[in-house]
Amino acid sequence: MKERGDKTYLAPDLSRWISDIAFSRFRSFCSHILGVKIDEIPSEQSIFMRQNFSIILYAAILYLFTNGFYLVKNIILKTMIPIDMVPLYMMVASSLAMLLFLALCKRYDSTFARFALLGYYTMIIASVTIFMVSCNYHGIGLSISMCYLFVIMIAPTYKTLDTVIICVLIALSWWLPSQLPYAENYDLFKHFLLRFSIVVGFIAIRSIFLRQSRNERAIKEMTHSFIKLAYNDVMTGTLNKKAMETYCAFIAEKMAPETVSAIIYDVDDFKSYNDHYTHIKGDEALRLIAESVVCVLERSDRYLFRFGGEEFVVILPGVAEDEARCIALELLGAVRAAAIPRDDLPGKGIVTASFGVASASSRELSDLSVIAKADRQLYVCKKGEKDCVAAGNIIYR
Repeated sequence: MKERGDKTYLAPDLSRWISDIAFSRFRSFCSHILGVKIDEIPSEQSIFMRQNFSIILYAAILYLFTNGFYLVKNIILKTMIPIDMVPLYMMVASSLAMLLFLALCKRYDSTFARFALLGYYTMIIASVTIFMVSCNYHGIGLSISMCYLFVIMIAPTYKTLDTVIICVLIALSWWLPSQLPYAENYDLFKHFLLRFSIVVGFIAIRSIFLRQSRNERAIKEMTHSFIKLAYNDVMTGTLNKKAMETYCAFIAEKMAPETVSAIIYDVDDFKSYNDHYTHIKGDEALRLIAESVVCVLERSDRYLFRFGGEEFVVILPGVAEDEARCIALELLGAVRAAAIPRDDLPGKGIVTASFGVASASSRELSDLSVIAKADRQLYVCKKGEKDCVAAGNIIYR
């Protein structure tokens, strides 16, 4: 359990509980079957900046069209003096640059993204300052261009230093027009109230965004933790029965192969092993055998599911029975190669397993009847000398 603020939530680190190979298989299952990148939890900064850039996108488009319209209109009609044209050029150029950045940006928490936003806001503030000088020249008290500053308020910066810089720049944008030419037409108090409200809103909304980012990250962490608990068998490092059912439904609905094969195995005389060596040793034996099997399956990107107790299942979509039997024989060899010692039964020097193999249509995968078929083949092994593979009622060793 971890604590964050006044919230307590479950966040197990699965990678510390199971082997790297088993966790790699679990990660692959989550990515390909569940469509979840189990290790990709965005940082608070990434969440914060993604939200900001979604606002900036629409603001940049609006700024580009409004300023671009006036720029083209006045170039054609030649009705504006240079002091009016400069901020229009600045807004159009900076908005185009921001749209290009947003089209190419892949990481919102990068240093480049941080300085891109800071640079864009600096250009907006500088443009508004020049607009104010232009308004003073024309004897206009307040201009609609002041509205450009409100995007800064509703899409604040993440870093504290950047927040301080923006606040200082907004203060300078209020003070500078009173020191530049035509300052006699500049109402310092009215502009102070406007800038003050923007700064207060900027800081308040930033605190809200920070809290939302922390909460969203915590929710994602909890969601991933529940996925880990829901689909993973922590004791053996394999996927569990719920994961198997999900996988079967995915194969039947999304892939619908003509043929599906299933391999089911269980450890031979496992009760005797547990009684002799204790359940703790029994759990360790199951884990070691599972790791040996997973190492084989990993090469072909296949999954091992714990069906219950000492029974495990492999689902092979698009694989015929003959090929499935060969895979089962390879798994049988892997279990033997693990060479887990035992002396609880006469004539048994190592722990072994028996494998049942069966094939069916994808329809029989939906109701798991293909596993029932494989289970009947497993019973054929159990009636014999075990430590073998059974397919089509024939035993292979």
